[in-house]
Amino acid sequence: QGRVHPEAYELFLRGELSVAQGNPTGVDRAVAYYEQALARDPSFAPAHAGLAGAHFAQEFWGTAPAKSNADKVRASVARARALDPNLADAHVMKARVQLNYDWDWAGTEASLKRAIALAPGLTFAYETYCWLLLSQGRRDEAIANARKTVTLDPRSSYMAFTEGRVLHRVRRYK
Repeated sequence: QGRVHPEAYELFLRGELSVAQGNPTGVDRAVAYYEQALARDPSFAPAHAGLAGAHFAQEFWGTAPAKSNADKVRASVARARALDPNLADAHVMKARVQLNYDWDWAGTEASLKRAIALAPGLTFAYETYCWLLLSQGRRDEAIANARKTVTLDPRSSYMAFTEGRVLHRVRRYK
């Protein structure tokens, strides 16, 4: 990635902060920020990956029907990866497409391993890995990945929530 338009970068950061709020309003606001960032710098790969994540999160939070944003997510992921093949966030979003839309377990795992190799501290890679591992009955690995997210970002309420959801799903209530 070359130089980034400063205003695009600021809008991208606003998108990141908005999506990190972990609520429907923040996610919808993030979409607008990422779109504004891309209007200023269409070659800014992280904003494409962020937009993919925000569109995906709209489905999670119910501000968009399930799978209604699939084409937008796929297009943003493809653009991010074309612009920067080594952008770990784009590989995580590719994994989310493979897991949630395509049910491609092997592809999901390969994308997540690539993301983790590129950015070993990327919490969302481990968080996404939890759901793949649970779908395959790999409970202990899922718990380990959930705990890794909390270790990497101990102040994140979302990562603590993820660990709790994983433990609940494997019936480890304590």
